[in-house]
Amino acid sequence: MRFIFLLSIIIVTSNAWASDTIDGHMKCKLKSNQITKIDEGKPHTFSQFTNGLKVGDDVYIDYRASRNASNFDQYQISIYVGRHEPRHTLFYAEPNQLNPEWKIYYTGKGVLVKDEYNSIYVTPDVARFESLNFGVVDIRRYYKSDWHGIGFDKITSENSPELQARIFSLDCRHTEDVWDLFVSKLQSLSQD
Repeated sequence: MRFIFLLSIIIVTSNAWASDTIDGHMKCKLKSNQITKIDEGKPHTFSQFTNGLKVGDDVYIDYRASRNASNFDQYQISIYVGRHEPRHTLFYAEPNQLNPEWKIYYTGKGVLVKDEYNSIYVTPDVARFESLNFGVVDIRRYYKSDWHGIGFDKITSENSPELQARIFSLDCRHTEDVWDLFVSKLQSLSQD
């Protein structure tokens, strides 16, 4: 009986979010991946981390916008770039609506969603994702559902004397193209 009760709560909760959700996906090729580190004044350059993403690998861009159907004041907006495996995330941002710095701005052609640590700017043909943890990714449409992008990420640790940075480029095709709906959804959220 408890199992049925828990299952019904999970279904109701997931349906509350799923009823008004835009989920899109792109499959990308990692076209370049340049990593530079400096340790004790000596620079080193390499093309991948051990067991990491390398040129030619497939990576994915997943984007999502949803509004909770049972509470229209709750939104979920997220961007993911990478492979769905541990240690293969190039970028992730999910501005937190509970953060006091949470804002959605309509900028004419585009929409900016931000909190204290993340920002997502989208237009019909351009997007810029920024995260304090993951750096910056810019993507642009160059033909119908074909997009290309470039990203920059600094990989540092307070416990390590070395500094690292990565620049990568992507060539992407939509597998689930709802980009225009995604932009429209964010525009509608910005006008609430």
